[in-house]
Amino acid sequence: FKLQQEEKIRTTGYGLASLLEPLNYKQVTLDEKARAQDKERHRLDDRAALNERMEPCTLDGLARDQDKKQDATRFLAIVDGKKTCDGHDSTTAEWKNRCEVEKEVARASQTALENSLRDAAELRIIIAQLKMRLLSESSVVMDQAGTSK
Repeated sequence: FKLQQEEKIRTTGYGLASLLEPLNYKQVTLDEKARAQDKERHRLDDRAALNERMEPCTLDGLARDQDKKQDATRFLAIVDGKKTCDGHDSTTAEWKNRCEVEKEVARASQTALENSLRDAAELRIIIAQLKMRLLSESSVVMDQAGTSK
């Protein structure tokens, strides 16, 4: 009789396992969805990081770098003109020290920007050379393929 009851519970779907199965399935699908969202978020974060690294190589990135360089140059002109960025006279010792620090920071950022602009230009030249080399090698391969026929 007990075996018949167990069989009846299993076949009719009133067993505990059959009641929990839909809940387990829902949990698995929620976990999969959360994993997929995390994976997509990481992919977007990776793409954003790559875009930030590649930004100086793009025209927009170069334009922003040029704007930053011009801002640094203007700032240096203000500091060299004996005025700090907030317009105070820089004749006192405290303002002179602050002025020197601001000058160093502005010069360092200007140097870094100039270096990144130079590096980006060098990279564009290298890329252009590689493209030309690839084109010339592919035309040689095509010529060899044409003569072998």
